[in-house]
Amino acid sequence: MSDPDAPGTMQYATGINWALNQKYNMKKNLIYFQMQVYHLKSQYI
Repeated sequence: MSDPDAPGTMQYATGINWALNQKYNMKKNLIYFQMQVYHLKSQYI
């Protein structure tokens, strides 16, 4: 599964766009992480 927000694609993003993307990616990754934790918990309960 290829992620369009992979680090390599961030090289051309600069300034404000880079900052906004970082903020968005952090939020997205946090949600993804929470989903993974929830999924793991649901497997063992």
